[in-house]
Amino acid sequence: MNMNQRVLTAQEIDLLLALGSAASLTEAAERLGLTQSAVSRAVARVETLLNTELLFRGKFGCKPTCDLFRLQPKLRRARKALDALSFTRGPGTTEEPRGKVRIAGFRSAISVLLPATIAALISKYPRVQFSLQTVREVAGGVGSAVLEGRADIGVTSLRPPRQLRSVPLGGDYYVAVRCKHTRHRFIPRRECLVLWKERCSECVPEILKANGWSPLETISVDSDLAAMAMVEQDAGFAILPNLATEPLPAGLERLPLLVPFRRDIWLCGRSDAWNTTVGAILRREIVKDVSARLHAEIKSGPARDVCPRTERAQ
Repeated sequence: MNMNQRVLTAQEIDLLLALGSAASLTEAAERLGLTQSAVSRAVARVETLLNTELLFRGKFGCKPTCDLFRLQPKLRRARKALDALSFTRGPGTTEEPRGKVRIAGFRSAISVLLPATIAALISKYPRVQFSLQTVREVAGGVGSAVLEGRADIGVTSLRPPRQLRSVPLGGDYYVAVRCKHTRHRFIPRRECLVLWKERCSECVPEILKANGWSPLETISVDSDLAAMAMVEQDAGFAILPNLATEPLPAGLERLPLLVPFRRDIWLCGRSDAWNTTVGAILRREIVKDVSARLHAEIKSGPARDVCPRTERAQ
């Protein structure tokens, strides 16, 4: 081995990982917080170092070569080893994290669970750009958005695809929601059910059966906010995960189910994002903050799992 030949830097490893998973050179540049020209120059330097072509360059843009795809497993192992090493060093010995991370989640994950955690990370790591997007949990939901490269990290109420890295965060109880100002007692067989048509609501028929409730009829809506708006107008009652009811409008009240049910919530991500320094920091903070909140709620009583069961982290 030529001792004068240098090895890839951590930044170059991140560059090649991003190029291997991004849909375009532009997307890879945005994810890394670099300009397109800076990425092009860096790729050229690495190609010279490795003596191989990593990108096909044509009039329709750049595409990864087979050599770049073959390098991905080695690059992921190298990135993981570097991250493990960086967390054993003392403060101030590693470069400040930088780049861009896209986070997807169901509505209440984005609006209730994550804001405080992301705000703290923005303050602590000003060179990292965070973006949040709401994804409905239908047609694969958040997991599909991450798997297809539309997001790097996701918080989902569905079991993540096995191709993704994942860790369970905790559970979210279902509650009955009704209009606070109604004058009669809550008797489900005399009321309409406002049904939120979402993947996590597929368990509502089982919830009704377990609790011995038979609503007069069902009114379907396509969002949790629409369900609460209908209930607030005294159009009926709804059965929703507790997080989906926050913030609870002043005109509504939550009632615990006679037989408790809950949904599981997961953090998931692609390996190239999961194993970077930014990804490790992000998942550590999300697991710490979100798990603490969800586990505190679970301690209030036993729950019966009817949506996808929790598996150990892959």
